[in-house]
Amino acid sequence: MRIGTPTGHEHLNAIGKVVVPGVFSRMADEKILGHWIWTATVILVAALLLFPQLDLWGMAADEVYSFQYAGWHVEGGFAPGDVVQAVYEYSGLQRPAYFLLLHFWGRLVGYSILAARLLTVFTTLLSLAMIYRLTSDTVSRARGGGGGGGGGGHAGGAGDS
Repeated sequence: MRIGTPTGHEHLNAIGKVVVPGVFSRMADEKILGHWIWTATVILVAALLLFPQLDLWGMAADEVYSFQYAGWHVEGGFAPGDVVQAVYEYSGLQRPAYFLLLHFWGRLVGYSILAARLLTVFTTLLSLAMIYRLTSDTVSRARGGGGGGGGGGHAGGAGDS
């Protein structure tokens, strides 16, 4: 058997070291779970703060333009090609990806201010989760943990080098 090759109860971690499951890996798993519970709590609180305020104010100027480019002002909406054409014709500085997303979102959930703002809230909450994951992986690697979603350190046992 080669040195460094996992056997029955061992596995390779994110940086290729052989890790024997045990106390250290359970502690790392619990730490990762604890980080995700904290993150989920922050995201839930953010959602609870955002949802009641979605339809308190009227449309802002940028929302009016977004609705027009996405075709929400036309009964039945635009075709996707019309969305791209409207964006390039009236706003040469922007790219059509957001307006296409808004166009399809409107078809899915309906054409209202609340529906449009829900798209923003969902993408914001998704971004929070992604930013947490990326930063926790980066910080973990910087500490020598090899990534994996939070915490520092690694899941190796005694004798790792």
